[in-house]
Amino acid sequence: MTRLLTGLELSVSSARMVQICRERNIWRLVGSVEVPFAPGTMDMSNRSRNIQEPDQFLHAIRGAMKKMNGKVGRVGLSLPSEIIKIAVHSWDELPRSVERIHEMIAWKEKGLLPFPVEKARTSFFRLNGMRPGKESLLVAVGSEEIIRDYEARLRSLRIEPGIVQPSAINHLNFYSGHLPASGVHGFLGVLDDYFAFFVFEGNNLIFYRGKRKHPLPGRFLQEIAMTIQLYQDENPGKSIGMLYIQSQTPLPDDFLSELSRECDFRTGGLDETEIVADGSGLKNARLIACFASAIGAAQSLKES
Repeated sequence: MTRLLTGLELSVSSARMVQICRERNIWRLVGSVEVPFAPGTMDMSNRSRNIQEPDQFLHAIRGAMKKMNGKVGRVGLSLPSEIIKIAVHSWDELPRSVERIHEMIAWKEKGLLPFPVEKARTSFFRLNGMRPGKESLLVAVGSEEIIRDYEARLRSLRIEPGIVQPSAINHLNFYSGHLPASGVHGFLGVLDDYFAFFVFEGNNLIFYRGKRKHPLPGRFLQEIAMTIQLYQDENPGKSIGMLYIQSQTPLPDDFLSELSRECDFRTGGLDETEIVADGSGLKNARLIACFASAIGAAQSLKES
């Protein structure tokens, strides 16, 4: 029997839910739905609980569940990147104990978080070759209270949150297997209210910055240009060959032409239909792109 994997992405405005399965060498999108939240349902803060209207939140999630082809049980969960801090930290040496590593991450973040570090939930991914002579981690740090509130609400509907990650990470994971294995290249992931800029040398991450997306297109473009300039200032001699731009929401018509004026490298994008087949039989890249973070969350369950 084909195993269905479910992914759920939550944002300030909606819940996006997908179900996917693996067929031969490609993933297939079995079902997808986006259900808007009523105004005032959510408030994306890293200081206090995000779900302001629990009944409205649960109503939207139930609506999404009804649209799925199979039973929704365990899900990969994408939470807004605005509420979970993503950072890169380096040490001369890391201990073998995972528990001790979590303690070291918490110590690094002490004084930088809007909540006591003792109430933080941390996760990490080891990085190779980022800083010579150092051991580096890509870390995610969020409020345990806020994350537990999301989990408790979902469990009340018999949905079990499996792997919980920031939306920006799941969005990157959706595309990562199709990025080049050599050379220096960038990945700009644009979500509803956030953008994340990654630079890789081969398969190794060498730079990351993420930020809330400014609502004004001009300011948004300016902030991306400043982030690119920051990378170039910190990494002289490692020019980006290609910047891959993938957005869950349509970008302004002149976005690429305006960005190209700020960059001295090529820009392009990956074809979502080569990563996931739309279950309808149509090659709808825009539809798949809209659900990329939710699909990435579902894919995170494949080995769990």
